[in-house]
Amino acid sequence: MIEQKLHELGVIISNDTVHNEAELLREYEALTGHTLPVTYRHFLLKFKTSMYFDNMIVYRPLESSPWDSDGTQGLDEFYGLTLGANQDTGLSTLPKKYSTYLDRVPYSVVPIAEAPGGNQICLGVESPVEGKIFFWDHEDEREIMGEHKNDFENMYLIANTFEDFIGSLMIDNSAPDSDDDDGIVSTWFSDDLDL
Repeated sequence: MIEQKLHELGVIISNDTVHNEAELLREYEALTGHTLPVTYRHFLLKFKTSMYFDNMIVYRPLESSPWDSDGTQGLDEFYGLTLGANQDTGLSTLPKKYSTYLDRVPYSVVPIAEAPGGNQICLGVESPVEGKIFFWDHEDEREIMGEHKNDFENMYLIANTFEDFIGSLMIDNSAPDSDDDDGIVSTWFSDDLDL
């Protein structure tokens, strides 16, 4: 189901053969100190590399955030265990994003995807949020330390499971087609223009 859905959405995945994905996954879980939920582990072992889409992708979250647009929010990329052939695409990896957001997102979640504006899509890795998918609003970033290490005030529930999250993804048909729209609405030249 997940693979078919991603292909329908126009996912762009590196064709590189990665032979050490199980080792990369073990290293990532050791880095985070958490064993990832089974479905997400299978997703990583299947796709391995970071990926992006050929279309604008949105989803309908369970809880709205300040970033909602007509009840939807955007998704830019999924982080992978490695970049593969996507070295020059501006994509990132799970270990890099984990290090970037350590002490910035609650300790019971890890970033798994990028949302527009530098916001993060996070996966719960510890009870009571294990397996749930959240939107992290970087505009309302909190100090995550001590008794506040699981402050969810700037977190919004997207889906109760990774499968539900993937199932909620859709192509944003309201987004302008970049091949057809140059962004120019109209052009007007004055008759008084000296050329």
